[in-house]
Amino acid sequence: DRTTDNTIEVCRRFAGWWKIPVKVIPFTWRDDFAYARNVALSKTSKKTTHILWFDADDTIKGAEHIRPLCAALTPEVCGVLFPYFYGYDEFGNPNVVHDRQRIFVAAYGPWKWRYRVHEEPNPSIQGGRWLGATMVQVYHNPERSTQSAVGRNLRLLQMEWSEEKTPRVAEFFGYQYFASRDWENTCKWFQTFLGDF
Repeated sequence: DRTTDNTIEVCRRFAGWWKIPVKVIPFTWRDDFAYARNVALSKTSKKTTHILWFDADDTIKGAEHIRPLCAALTPEVCGVLFPYFYGYDEFGNPNVVHDRQRIFVAAYGPWKWRYRVHEEPNPSIQGGRWLGATMVQVYHNPERSTQSAVGRNLRLLQMEWSEEKTPRVAEFFGYQYFASRDWENTCKWFQTFLGDF
């Protein structure tokens, strides 16, 4: 989303170190994370068996378990959830932690992301189950998230709210304000979520 921290060059440098191919996909940002992720999904190879994703401001612990985990998945599993440590208190302790879809089994695709922000993946083939795995943990790095990113997320949620007032949007407003330590708006949106739907 209009990165200014040389993300493309960093990816190419690490790809060179690890001897892995990197494909850079240019596109125009249009206030929709699902759209951006769907552009990336549309470029995956037909030989792809698993799709794994993270953001540039995430740190992964236990990454050495990812390949063996993918190899051991049974056919009824459509994807894998990892714990996501998203928000922290003033002492650095996690206070917003939830499971996040991180690995998709390509056989359940094509996959499609939904929602402008705090987007969710959906398989086209239904009936698979999500497997929770705690040996891999993902940590959001709030020091790498600027105030403009918080403002952007709130703006995208407001766009979704204006398009359709749903419990999901109210809930994510609450989470976003909680992670930002804006307690008044946190209470307001969680009350909306609990009371209006």
